[in-house]
Amino acid sequence: MRLRVEKLVASVSGKLVLRGVDLELGPREINLLMGPNGAGKTTLLRVVAGVGSYVIHGGRVLLDGEDVSGLPPHERARKGIGIAHQLPPRVSVKARYFLERLRKIHGFEGDVESYARALGIDHLLDRDLFHGFSGGEAKKFEVLTLVVQKPRVALLDEPDSGVDIEGVRAIARIVEELRSHGSSILIVTHGGAIARFLPRIDVVHVMVRGRIVCSGDPSILERVVSEGYSALAKVSSSA
Repeated sequence: MRLRVEKLVASVSGKLVLRGVDLELGPREINLLMGPNGAGKTTLLRVVAGVGSYVIHGGRVLLDGEDVSGLPPHERARKGIGIAHQLPPRVSVKARYFLERLRKIHGFEGDVESYARALGIDHLLDRDLFHGFSGGEAKKFEVLTLVVQKPRVALLDEPDSGVDIEGVRAIARIVEELRSHGSSILIVTHGGAIARFLPRIDVVHVMVRGRIVCSGDPSILERVVSEGYSALAKVSSSA
């Protein structure tokens, strides 16, 4: 499935955050979205998924050519957009029960518990959802919920932040499995830690001050480390 964001302008709480974002995610691609704090990365994912509080002032979100910008979150989810939030809400329901409900809704036929073991969170399944979860455990659980959703477009918000190396490696394996099953995947990452564990990255996008200033092959990761985000933004503005 192809996701296309065209000239997207959006605000949150009256503050303009997205300032004409153009981004394309091709079928079965894994794309990284990088940028400094406050660049608008998380807001972009939320606007694409239709979750949270925001106002769109212009532009479109297209899913295989269909404009889904005005659809509510559950309709976008039905069409195949799934999101793993960076800061998941706390819910008073057992994690196992929550996953079982998701499994039935989305018709997931895989072994949920085996995925939980692979992520190292099977011991959390009988706890209340997110109660007593560490930050890393919460992120792993959100990745697990994403698997159960069987998304055609998977959005992950900093799954490698606050997670140990083995955890990042396990998440990367899940991401690659999603891709192999047909998902298109967009990952927000601040430092690119997950990149070293992914066998293939198709495109890296850099966002600065609400705009995509650079898109290209994984060599951009090295440029970010050596030059910094501001330098890439300056090159883009002078081009």
